[in-house]
Amino acid sequence: MPGSRRSSGLTDGATWADYRRRQGSWLVRPLVTEVSRQLAVLENSGAALPPSWAPVPGSDRDARMRALARETVVRSWPDAPPDDDAEALDAAAHLGVAAFDAAKATLLHMLRLGYLLASTRDERNELAAHGTSVHGALARSRQRVQDLVRRRLDTERKRYTPLETAVARLTEEFATTQGTPEQLRVAWQTLAAVVARATPLLTRLSGGASEEPAAPRGSAPGTGARPALRERRADAAAQMRCYLDYFSRGDVVTRLLELTVATRAMVPVLAEVEQPMELVQVSSDTRTLLAPGRDAAAEKLTGFQLHHFGAFYKDSWRVNDWMWGRLDGCGWLVHLLLDPRRIQTVLENDEVARGARARTFADSLSRALDDLPVPGDVLADLAFLDDETASVPVSLPNLAAWVASALQEHVAAEELPAVAAQIRREQRPTDAARAWLAEFDRSRSAGTGVAPGRDVLARLTATCPVASERLADEAARRTPLFLRTATRTAAVGTSVVAGLLRPVTALRPTVAVARLLTRAAHAVTARIVPRRPARPGEDGGER
Repeated sequence: MPGSRRSSGLTDGATWADYRRRQGSWLVRPLVTEVSRQLAVLENSGAALPPSWAPVPGSDRDARMRALARETVVRSWPDAPPDDDAEALDAAAHLGVAAFDAAKATLLHMLRLGYLLASTRDERNELAAHGTSVHGALARSRQRVQDLVRRRLDTERKRYTPLETAVARLTEEFATTQGTPEQLRVAWQTLAAVVARATPLLTRLSGGASEEPAAPRGSAPGTGARPALRERRADAAAQMRCYLDYFSRGDVVTRLLELTVATRAMVPVLAEVEQPMELVQVSSDTRTLLAPGRDAAAEKLTGFQLHHFGAFYKDSWRVNDWMWGRLDGCGWLVHLLLDPRRIQTVLENDEVARGARARTFADSLSRALDDLPVPGDVLADLAFLDDETASVPVSLPNLAAWVASALQEHVAAEELPAVAAQIRREQRPTDAARAWLAEFDRSRSAGTGVAPGRDVLARLTATCPVASERLADEAARRTPLFLRTATRTAAVGTSVVAGLLRPVTALRPTVAVARLLTRAAHAVTARIVPRRPARPGEDGGER
């Protein structure tokens, strides 16, 4: 019956009072922090401020502003459960954007559970459409808190408005910019409409899943493997049935509001709405099948030397580090794309029969990689695709390394000639660099063109000596580049010291002599060991 009281019993007056206190403090915290910061800036700048804005000795101005802002923002919030559905909608609209965001998160969680339960492309597309509706339910203001506070404080300062009044007006405007009651009322009704539209599909999906989760096979505690697909779907179906049963017993807005208030009243103060997030650290501490022996960043990059500025010493070092950055970055991007759960979803969308999924997926990758043979360990890693009771791995490192190696071949074919060109420009390359350069030249003249075959590319990448070069070796060999760099550094250093010690009269002669000697050494070195110009046709451009 419309307008009747259909409370879930989740909340009472004490729950609502706790919600007002906790969420009111959370909502105004960033606003009061910014007001306090800008007041300090105005005070330090000597700007004319109303007398009431000045700090009062013995009182906490920030605490007073926080209490005033909280009382202002919760003034229109209800302090008891609504009596009927119409009152619930009005209460939800006045609770502001924090309550709406929590309710929105609940619906998105339901849709994610449905996405896990779905097994066809049409079902997932329908769920994605519902998610789009949820995200578009409330248009957000793009105005920054800093700009809002700056503009309002400037206006109230010129009017000599008391601080309490200025903070109250600012709080009201801050709450309104995040959504007016009219906008929030429509947004809550949109959420309820999404639940109504999605319920038939979610009911069918949760009813089709097994209620008895199968024990995962092939996983052990501490392995980090995810539960088996059947187990995850059984758990998702159980959660979904709880949500659907709860929402079926009354008005969706009323039920969603009470669930939100009850949940947010019990979580730790100032806690944000939880959202799933997965982090992947992208670094050079990774492997590639082109150079299996170089899986640590220190074995590939020259830039770790001299407080991470070492690669600026020599052109070939910079090109080497650029090449390895592309190689390792390619591997990590492939690793991110080949998520085991996403592969399961794609194969289900394509209606590939269970039992043929591992071979079908591997063969499709092989065709995309110019018929690259599928290694046995890759097929073994994909076995979970054909067994829904098997644990789902967190990642597929063997598969990612195999796919990435085909793409890394193109990177190596583009970058190795640049490395060779920079080595060729050096006046005194190492013996290892000369030997590698000779092998590189033979690979290009052996009828393979600019891009040698896979085995040759792998050998050239793995044996490239640039990554093993060190500044200490350059100093021991007294290379022309090192002599120029050392004398220039000394000249610049003494010039800096001379500028710093100019007021110290007693040290002026000593510093002047040191400066003269270092500058002379640099001039002599630059003349004796000049830079070697690039030869015609060499790729000497900056990378």
